[in-house]
Amino acid sequence: MNNVLPDNIKKLRMEKNLTQKQLAEQLGMNGATISAYENGTRAPSISNLCKIAAFFSTSVDYIIGYAPPKSRIANSMLEEALLISIHEVVSDYLNRYKHYF
Repeated sequence: MNNVLPDNIKKLRMEKNLTQKQLAEQLGMNGATISAYENGTRAPSISNLCKIAAFFSTSVDYIIGYAPPKSRIANSMLEEALLISIHEVVSDYLNRYKHYF
């Protein structure tokens, strides 16, 4: 099992200064379950992932370490907008200071 999920659960728990038992009580689970999640010997169900995410005010995506792929279309649109902005700034500069060129 990838270590991202166990590491993120442990990190979130430690940031709140909670023991495994305290977290388990807050989530309606037992301490052995949280221990197994953090050790990577057991993966939480979707329902438990949602409980954990809600408790820590984060997303399931964050807990499991998922980063959505970048959209080529979105990147292309950003690049085009950036080029247009650069062109406008350079054109304005050249128009203002054309007597120096």
